[in-house]
Amino acid sequence: MRGKDRIDLAVDPPPDLVVEVDITSPSISKLPMFAEFGVPEVWRFDGERLSMLRRRQGSYEEVDTSEVFRGVSAQAISELLEQGKPLGGTGWLRLARAWAHERYGKFSA
Repeated sequence: MRGKDRIDLAVDPPPDLVVEVDITSPSISKLPMFAEFGVPEVWRFDGERLSMLRRRQGSYEEVDTSEVFRGVSAQAISELLEQGKPLGGTGWLRLARAWAHERYGKFSA
């Protein structure tokens, strides 16, 4: 969707992944909307644990690994987030890039 100022879900495809951070209020009520838009995967982080949800027949079920990022597990991302807590934003970003590069090779952002 690069180069677009607005996304029209009637024409444009849904995102492959939605990430929700549920620190102050839960996003569980948004799941039916994501399913209706056709979002195949939702990651929910509650401040301590990441859960990965995959859409199956109009609703979501929790899974251990991502289909969007093959081989990435909820446990691995939870551990990465925990390791990054004392680092701050820039430090965590460096850690996450090194983690991804180590496992999946060079990528462009």
